Parts: sequence; structure tokens; C-alpha cells
Amino acid sequence: MKICVYIEPIANVQTSSIPSKGMLSRLLEIRKEDSFIFVVRRGSENSPLLKEFLNSCDLDNWELYVEPLSRRLSNGLGLLNYSNYCSISVTADVYLNIDLDYLGPNARPLIATIMDLSIIRIGNSASVPWYGRIIRKNALNLTLQHAAKIVAISKYTKQDIEDYDPGNKCDIKVVYNGISDCWHNHGDSHNKDSATHSTIEIDKPYFIWCGYITKRKNIKNLLHAYKKALASDDFPHLLLVGDLGRDSTDIPVFIKQLGLTKHVTQLGFQPETSLIKLVNDSCGLLFPSLYEGFGLPVVEALALGKPVLISNRSSLPEIAGDLACVCDPENIDDMCRGILDITNGEDPSSDCINKRKTWAQQFTYDKAASAYSDVIDSVVNAPAFFNNESN
Repeated sequence: MKICVYIEPIANVQTSSIPSKGMLSRLLEIRKEDSFIFVVRRGSENSPLLKEFLNSCDLDNWELYVEPLSRRLSNGLGLLNYSNYCSISVTADVYLNIDLDYLGPNARPLIATIMDLSIIRIGNSASVPWYGRIIRKNALNLTLQHAAKIVAISKYTKQDIEDYDPGNKCDIKVVYNGISDCWHNHGDSHNKDSATHSTIEIDKPYFIWCGYITKRKNIKNLLHAYKKALASDDFPHLLLVGDLGRDSTDIPVFIKQLGLTKHVTQLGFQPETSLIKLVNDSCGLLFPSLYEGFGLPVVEALALGKPVLISNRSSLPEIAGDLACVCDPENIDDMCRGILDITNGEDPSSDCINKRKTWAQQFTYDKAASAYSDVIDSVVNAPAFFNNESN
């Protein structure tokens, strides 16, 4: 079978594409007898992120194809509401998109992945600029109309899609994101890959937040709540790990305005080995987002057995189960209460750490790849009249 996979996001997105890279690497192994065509747009073929991913693909059952239309021109056509703005010319038996772009009338049957509906639900607080929101909304509508199957990364996202377009008949399958085995195996003395190293050393107890810093991550409210909870110089430090989004470049100034310069440190994006050590050495993860389609840092922290504070919004309660402290992300007092609850710690004799690690075991690249493989088979083997391509 020839499987075409549109991987343009891998070439251009640092954080949210990480689960897709891990899943695809495993999918190549599961479907060794199939041939894969990875597709990117002109100008993306030399991306360091893309090269890193391709170098991690150990098998030789794939090839790279570069579409002549550049990403910039494609986005321009999408902004003009041109339906075939992202068409691809590759011939295959099935088409898999790790994002929601509609790949044109020839890319059928199409399996598209929808991470979240932030462009619809939170508008200006989404992590894309205004023109990106227009493009992605048009892409969403086209994909819902033409895809043979949609993969949603959480039950919450599936419900969000159904609420957005109640009349849509496209089958939606929930496939949870996975995380690297390095998170699950950290501290396993029998696994040489579990060792982590970091050149960053924090010489005091600290809470951690990690991700891509944008408005929907609710960092300003988190800082207000942290300041309110701050009792003394002995109180745990706050470490923000991640690059600043275009709507959050004022965060360093905001930290200074709140008088938190001595208590809050912001680092840029960190490689996985460094991040694992930073999370593992922390007092816990603070992650009170306003909106998430999944919440990868939550699973990563739970895999290390760390306490987690989440908001009561969107997918986060689903992804954390009942193993996180929950707060209202728009109520500073309630967020402060959550921070203090984590600060006070837990009974050392409790089995909370093991429960968190056990819960996180359901989120692996192997399980995600296996689920995607099943989706591919179901679409290829489905009668045409069950497929949106007949519409």
C-alpha cells in the first residue's frame, strides 16, 4: 500500500508537532510492507526540524516529495478562500494529514487530524495571527466536508467538533497523543536511554510551566496567582520553559512589573533530555490553560510522578484523570489555592506517584501509531458509500 503523509507542520512547528513525529516513526515500523511518501511544500525541504525528523526514521520505506507550490503561496490562496489552496499532486492509496488542511480533490480517501478548535473557540487568544485564523477556519470547514475520517486527539476535541458542526457525518476517531518512552523510563537503571542530562541547574526548589507561551496558556493570571501565593524567599521559584509567542512578548516586562524578577525565570525552548530533568527535579507542574486540545506537558509530568495543577477547562481534566489539582483559570484566588495545595505536598506514604505514572502509560507513541494504522485500514477497506469522498 502507498500511504501519502502531509508533514508540512513537522517542518515548521517546534512543539505541537512532537507527538506526530513520534507516532509516524512507529507507524513506519508497524507498516514495514507499505511505502510512505512524506510531502512538504517548496521552501520547507531544508528545514532543520524536518531534517531532524527524517534522520530519526531508521527504515527505508519512505521518500520525501516536495510540492512546487510554496507554503507562503498556499497560505495566500487559503486566505482568499480558494478551496484547493493546499492541493497535493502525489498519487497514493490513502492520504494522512497530521493537521487539518484539506489536501484537494485528488487526495482521497483523506484522514485528517484535528488538534483543537482554538481558532473558533478563543479567537484572539489563539496562538495564530488573524490571517492564520481565517485560513485555518476555511481549512476546517473543507476538511469536515471532504475527509473520509477525522482523528481528534481527545474526547473533548471530538465533542468540540461535533458541537461546531452538528450536521457533519464524517466519522471521528479519538487517538490520544503519545509521549516519548524517555518520559516513562526516566530513572530506570536497566534502560540506558533513560538517562537525562542538562546544563541548566536550579539551586532552589521550583515549580515549572512548559510549552509555547501564548495568551491561551494563561501565563499572566498564573503569575498573579503565584505572586499571591508567594509567602517568603523560601517559597519555590517559578520556572517558565518555552519560547515567547508573538502575542506574549511582553511577559518578561510583566514579570518585572509584578516585582517577581527574583522569583520567576523564563527559559527558551529546551531539548527533550534537558526538559525531562527540569520537570523531574521540580516541585510540580503548573498548567492552568484557558484552552487545550490535549495538554502534553500534563502527561509528561504525570509520567514522572509529579504533582500537577490544571485548569477546569477544555481537555485538561480528561487528560489528567482525577490525578491533578484543579482550579478555575480566571479566578486568581482559586489558582493561588491550587498552588498552595501543591506546595503543601502529599503524604509520603501515599501511592500518588505510582498512580500518576500508571495513568500516563496509556499515552505512548506505540499506541498512537497502532490506532492510526487501524484507522488507515478501516478507511482503505471501507465501501465508497461510507466515505465522504462520495459526497
